[in-house]
Amino acid sequence: MALWYQKKIMAYDHGLFVRSVFRTLKSKRILEIGPGRGDFLKWAQDRGALVKGWERAPQAVRFLINRGLAAESVVLEDTQNWPDPEDPWDLIIGFHVLEHLVDPTEVVAALLSRMAANGILIFQLPRADSYQARIFGKHWFGLEVPRHVSIPTYLGIERWRTNLNLDKIGEKHFSLRDNASAMLLSLFSSLEPNRQDNCGLNLLGYFFGVWLFQPLAWVEAKMAKGGTIMLALRLKKY
Repeated sequence: MALWYQKKIMAYDHGLFVRSVFRTLKSKRILEIGPGRGDFLKWAQDRGALVKGWERAPQAVRFLINRGLAAESVVLEDTQNWPDPEDPWDLIIGFHVLEHLVDPTEVVAALLSRMAANGILIFQLPRADSYQARIFGKHWFGLEVPRHVSIPTYLGIERWRTNLNLDKIGEKHFSLRDNASAMLLSLFSSLEPNRQDNCGLNLLGYFFGVWLFQPLAWVEAKMAKGGTIMLALRLKKY
């Protein structure tokens, strides 16, 4: 049940934001970085989009290919050796990607060089100045040390966006999957559903615990201090 929640609710919640952007695109060449199961890419491909997924692990690439999706094994930080696109991308998506990078600015700048003139970037990442990050401090689950190496504040995101000459065309502070989950796991890390040693009782506790924390996560997000932020960005026009 807990894993079903993570997969299905994520697909629905994240998909609402991404699909709203997808429908505004005139041309639909889409790259997703770290697409996981490839659910959005499959949805977009079924609606006529030309899609591709980038994953680091070869087994993840094989999984996507077996689903009928184009995929490549790419080390994101090694921008000099990225595969060349046949044509620029109209939409590039990265959920929980930038916080894993020592220098996200370099990677995003390289992505922008491969985008169409009116292309859109969508990113989601944790926020270091969210209310839950401040309350839980070093115990905040969103830190995920050592996997996360650069978690910005909102001001840091705005500075980064300005330096890259990006306009913000969409912003979302609530994540049905991530925000309440991070609150719960900051208090009870043993409930983490992806742990191999987790038992059925813990998974049930995770499922109900996440729903108990949803009202707090909603209030946090309404005050623009959610544990994660999702952004839709486009290069400024002059």
